[in-house]
Amino acid sequence: MSEFKINILPFNILKEHVVISFSTEEKEECIHIKKNDLPKNFPNDKKETLGNSVWWSTDTQAGDITVSVNLFENKRFAKHYFNKILFDHFHNQNILTNRNFIKDTEVWIEETEFHNNDFKKYNKFTLRIDNNDLIEGTSMLVSYDGDSFILTRNLAATPLESAQLGKVKYQERITKFEDLNATEQADRNNIFPIHNRDIKRVLNLDAGRNFSENKYKRYYTQIHQFYETYLKNALIGECIKIFESGFYKPYDEKVKPTSEDSNLLLFGNNQKNFTPYIGLKEYGPIQSPPIDKAIKFIFIFHEEDKELANKVYSYLKKGYKSFPGLESFVKIQFEIDTAKTLRFTDNNPISEITTALANLQLDTANNAYAALYISRIKKDTEDEEDDAVYFRLKELLLNHGITSQVIFKDNINNPSFNYFLPNIAIALLAKLGGIPWRLYRPIKNDLVVGIGADRSIVAKNKFIGSAFCFKNDGSFKGFNAFESGDTTSVANSIKEKIGQYIAENKQCDRLVVHYYKNISWREEKPIRDVLDHLNFSLPYVIVTINETESKDYVLFDSSFDGKMPQSGTFIKTKRNEFILCNNTRYSNKTGTRIDGFPLPVKIKFKSSNYEKIDDDNVVKELIDQVYQFSRMYWKSVRQRNMPVTIEYSQIVAKMISHFNNKELEQFARNTLWFL
Repeated sequence: MSEFKINILPFNILKEHVVISFSTEEKEECIHIKKNDLPKNFPNDKKETLGNSVWWSTDTQAGDITVSVNLFENKRFAKHYFNKILFDHFHNQNILTNRNFIKDTEVWIEETEFHNNDFKKYNKFTLRIDNNDLIEGTSMLVSYDGDSFILTRNLAATPLESAQLGKVKYQERITKFEDLNATEQADRNNIFPIHNRDIKRVLNLDAGRNFSENKYKRYYTQIHQFYETYLKNALIGECIKIFESGFYKPYDEKVKPTSEDSNLLLFGNNQKNFTPYIGLKEYGPIQSPPIDKAIKFIFIFHEEDKELANKVYSYLKKGYKSFPGLESFVKIQFEIDTAKTLRFTDNNPISEITTALANLQLDTANNAYAALYISRIKKDTEDEEDDAVYFRLKELLLNHGITSQVIFKDNINNPSFNYFLPNIAIALLAKLGGIPWRLYRPIKNDLVVGIGADRSIVAKNKFIGSAFCFKNDGSFKGFNAFESGDTTSVANSIKEKIGQYIAENKQCDRLVVHYYKNISWREEKPIRDVLDHLNFSLPYVIVTINETESKDYVLFDSSFDGKMPQSGTFIKTKRNEFILCNNTRYSNKTGTRIDGFPLPVKIKFKSSNYEKIDDDNVVKELIDQVYQFSRMYWKSVRQRNMPVTIEYSQIVAKMISHFNNKELEQFARNTLWFL
């Protein structure tokens, strides 16, 4: 039976009142807060004269406003006070500390068993004073943030320049180099850089990271060791005493599963299985590509890679080891249009392929073309020029109505290439308009829209957002992409899809928007305006799905050696906020291989016109939907922990951010060419 824990520590507050001095002027050693966080008994006549910012301290100074603050009645201010005494508790022990951008305390603990002449290794923890729906009163959230490496040489002993520095260690604190004042920046003998990509490149140093196969178990072990060493029985600021019971064990009724069979998928002949590879191999895809066009495959490769192209052809045609071949696995007849094979001689093939494509006679009215490109460049290369080749080729082929599948040449001679081939096969099937599988769930008249973005572009945070539309069974209904911050275009795209959906299905009962971050009122307004303009009351709910795994709230199953709860387990942490364990541990005593140990996904609900959002059954249905949409990832037979509504949006946003033409042709809006 599962035994759940969450990384929250209950504690006792030993003091009811503390005396605090407030100042309207910034003073050394004083802490800044917003006017709204002042205690309730702050003098009203003084409050009216204040600006938005106030500084406070536990030390009284001349001219300060002194107030006795009740910590139980003033939770907003109490959080600031607890954060201060928590930071001081570790800082005064000469433990490396930092305050992050939301003023939580970061603690860096050196890993003394790590030996390297160039670096010291630190495990990082964040301590947050927290109010949640699991524990009545205030508690402490203990998060493990991974590790970092600090150079053993000071800045003066390196050729590093300011632009290459991120965070640094300075006088037993962690800070950004740019946040040091001019005097501190000049003190190069006491500045120790923290390892980053630029430092690795300039100094030719590698920290030699060892990535844990089970990051869930590492997280569990690290926070428990930290608790036992630094928090158990500790008295913090003569005010906080952590309970000896340790991390909170939520009651069974607070931990819930997604619906039974929610991980089941539907394959050919209406057969069900929860494993994509087995389902496809035994039953085939649920739908083959449309028959109105003949499928033509084109090979693109370097002259020296002809034998590799022949191997790929043989593997896809006849099969390889456990892979049975393209036709057997996904029901696509594999025929090469040899007259249109493109060969190139330069390592950068763009110029040659551009010329060759211009001379090709393509009949896109009667044929669907798919290019198999044998690439000498890895997709995830750190070389920007090589990276640009990948994206430019994708765009170039797309402009000619050709979908493409990139195969890295070094993978082809890998003895395990048979495990790559199923992923290639399902991606090709989806790109050509087929459906590998769909969700096994009752079909309802929900329109599900996923909105994502690429925020990795260096140039002034310029990025492209995209919106994907699906039916509630996972059927893809098209997408579009937009310039950064253009929520009006996003809303108009939703309007267009609602119109199409109603035309095809006679009605739309609910709009569900999966959003990649917390949506602001300004961002939501165009969506509200569009729905008002349609002149019918369409209930809608916005589901925020964080694009990264949750590292703050993490639920554990201490009865399982891997510490990761069963897939589909979720728990409410705050009002309308949940964490969902989305993985491949499908049974309590799993006998199947687990693909990775992803941390939970954080989900938040927001609705302006949907009163059912407070109904537990509706919330569970929406969480089920997030969970099931993670099963619709057609780039791989492995399940992802993020739903495709967000995952696909991010993939497209990143690609189009690198395209020369940001406007997609209609062909590109209705196919899954990016897989």
